[in-house]
Amino acid sequence: MSEKTNPPVTTQASASSLGARLRAKAPELAFEMISIGLAVMAALAVDQWRQSRADADLAETARAGVIDELVSNRGELEHALNENTALLAALNEELSNDDDSISINIQFEFALVSTAAWETAQSTGATRHLDFDWVVDISRLYRLEVLFEESQARVVEAIGDFMAPDNADVAPRLRELRQQLQLTISLTRNVIDATNELLDRDPELISTG
Repeated sequence: MSEKTNPPVTTQASASSLGARLRAKAPELAFEMISIGLAVMAALAVDQWRQSRADADLAETARAGVIDELVSNRGELEHALNENTALLAALNEELSNDDDSISINIQFEFALVSTAAWETAQSTGATRHLDFDWVVDISRLYRLEVLFEESQARVVEAIGDFMAPDNADVAPRLRELRQQLQLTISLTRNVIDATNELLDRDPELISTG
């Protein structure tokens, strides 16, 4: 009695069966791959949109902060200009007297201008998302304010020299003080004019309260 043997499973039959299963699954696999790809792209697009929105919000906040700072600085400068123009008139009158004696009460108005908002805009990277030409103009204005502050410091130094308790002739020192004060007044006007020109571009950003 002979033994029954199972028919051999050929490699060709196995490969053919696998291929058939893969062909059957192909649409489903393709759909899954496309779905995953679309999900990844959508997630990246959302992240990019959120980052762009955050950058735009930061830039707008920084721009409004700089505008507010310029408005505040302008008020400080205008007050100082009025006071120091009156001081210059008093110096001119004192120096025009024929009398050798000099008696004048010097009250110099020191303007305190701020750069905090502009420095913050730079340190946070907000300026990278602002209009380039606007950033250049703002940079020039703040540089002009630095020159103004340096000029103020020289006026204070000249006042100190004038009031020094020595026997030197005070008239030359008063003339030096007048010269420094004239320069500071001129720079004050320049900063105010430059500020007005910039603020005229963004009237909707100027706080009224």
